[in-house]
Amino acid sequence: MRTGFLTGLIAAGMMTLGAATADAATNVDINIGKTKGISCGTGKRIVQGKGYINVRARDCYGEIYVYSGLRYGKNWWIEVRRRDGKIIDRVRR
Repeated sequence: MRTGFLTGLIAAGMMTLGAATADAATNVDINIGKTKGISCGTGKRIVQGKGYINVRARDCYGEIYVYSGLRYGKNWWIEVRRRDGKIIDRVRR
């Protein structure tokens, strides 16, 4: 009798674990290495997160996105790499 109870408990646990694993598997990105990168809006939020204000997208085509923004009272051009969202250059204008 005790063995049947433990077996049922283990089976219930396995079913619960299987359901949780299935849900997690549906959110997996299978296109590893073939991503398009960040969107223009995401790039803008990255630049704003680095302390720039009044950020405007100037060029969101190609591999490098270009934004303008204000920081420390100066105007800047900021380049963001589309592939990973890294700021690769800042130029005062």
